[in-house]
Amino acid sequence: MKALVVLLAAGGLLFAQEGPAPWKVPILPGFYLKPEAVDLDRVLPPPPARDSVAGEADLEVVRQTQVFRTSQQEAWARFVDQDTVWKAGDLLGPWFTAANLPGTARFFWELAVDGHGLSEAAKARHARPRPPRADASVQPCVPLPPNASYPSGHSFQAWMRAEVLADLFPEHQKALRDRAHRAAWARILGGVHYPTDDVGGHLIALAFVAELRKRPAYQEALIRCRREMARFR
Repeated sequence: MKALVVLLAAGGLLFAQEGPAPWKVPILPGFYLKPEAVDLDRVLPPPPARDSVAGEADLEVVRQTQVFRTSQQEAWARFVDQDTVWKAGDLLGPWFTAANLPGTARFFWELAVDGHGLSEAAKARHARPRPPRADASVQPCVPLPPNASYPSGHSFQAWMRAEVLADLFPEHQKALRDRAHRAAWARILGGVHYPTDDVGGHLIALAFVAELRKRPAYQEALIRCRREMARFR
């Protein structure tokens, strides 16, 4: 359990980090979906080859973004490097906290575990080096994760959170998706991902949530979350 908590926190995926300690639950994904529930062969194309025109263009975007990024953009990249579902409280209201919503906190933690299993399975297929390992001139402004670059786990989690929150708060759907776009782009601003990494994370997040929505357990969890939130809304 401790190893998984450290791993999720390092990737900015421990959604309940402002709340109580993680629950003593099985550490393998499968609360709602196992990784094999998403057909990665169908959903996720391979990244561009490093020596291709597309691969060079991908790296050039990272180089140029680094040259022109502002201090404000660097601050945003650092802010979402350790992103959590609770930071959406800026959009949803100050009441949206793990302390107020312990059942919702557990739900998103379980989704984080399932999603991490999928994104790591996808990364293992390609083992793409991150931009600073492909070009030493790229200097990240956020910590460089040790795992593979494609697809982006942060992008996956940002989009998964946005889509699930949109199921809970349909009136905020556009704002939630706009935030996911900005959170995913922050990984390019930070110098630790290519644009296609973030697109890949988006693709598997949409496939993951599409499968979630077919599951009665997911729909039942949404009902429980809505009930828990009712006294604040």
